[in-house]
Amino acid sequence: MPVADESLEMRRRASMAPMTDRLTRVYASTDAVAGTMMRGRLEAEGIEAMINGEGDGPYRVGPVYVWVRAEHEAAAREIVAAVESGRYALESDADVGLGDDAEPRLPRTRSTPL
Repeated sequence: MPVADESLEMRRRASMAPMTDRLTRVYASTDAVAGTMMRGRLEAEGIEAMINGEGDGPYRVGPVYVWVRAEHEAAAREIVAAVESGRYALESDADVGLGDDAEPRLPRTRSTPL
C-alpha cells in the first residue's frame, strides 16, 4: 500500500476511534474490491465509513466489513441496498466525462473508436 494510502487510512481510523463503541456493520463481502468500493460510495454520499477485515494491507484476503457510525446506519443501509439493487449502475451508453467541456475519463484502448 502506498504511503499516502496508509496515512489516509490511519487518519480515517483515528477519526472514528472515539466512536468504536457506536459503530455498526452495514456491509460484508468476501471481495476486498467490493468492500472498498462500497466504502467509497458511502463516503461519496457524505457518510464516513471504515473498512476492516481479516486481511489488512495491500493484499486483503478473507471477508471485508464496512462500518459506519450508529447514527448513520439507516442511511447507509439504504445506500447499500441501492448499490446492490443496481440503482447506481450506469447505462451502457452513459457519458462518463467530467463535464460538458471535459474529455471522457475512460482511457482509449484499441477497441475504443477514435
